[in-house]
Amino acid sequence: MALAQAGADAARAAKPIVYAMQDRNGEMISKAVPDASGKTLKGEIEANVKKGSTIHTDEWSTYRGLDKKGYTHSTVEHGKGEYARDGSHVNTVEAFFGIFKRSIRSTHVAVSQKHLPKYLMEFEFRQNLRKQPHLMFLRMLSFQS
Repeated sequence: MALAQAGADAARAAKPIVYAMQDRNGEMISKAVPDASGKTLKGEIEANVKKGSTIHTDEWSTYRGLDKKGYTHSTVEHGKGEYARDGSHVNTVEAFFGIFKRSIRSTHVAVSQKHLPKYLMEFEFRQNLRKQPHLMFLRMLSFQS
């Protein structure tokens, strides 16, 4: 049992950490980050979210203190079976991760740390244009040089 746990811990430690945010009516952004510390994740929030905005998260302790940084912070408590409350949820970001993970597992099996940002950009592109699929092809062509 200890060996299995040690192997599981090593596998978890080797996995890259991906962070994502979505404006409630806007675009998804995602990024591979070096760690899941409060300093790193709050730094990403401060770099991408306007002060005074409302931020919806799960109950993970890393997000505590966002109110002291000038944000309104609303949480849902997954540990208590709560997934939405008074308009607060993280379902869109979790769905993004689910689609991303299923695609990697089924199509690519694995993705190297080197190429992870490219795959994230592809899935951001798909997510952000999901309601305007007629624009996807034209935008992809505009990326060609």
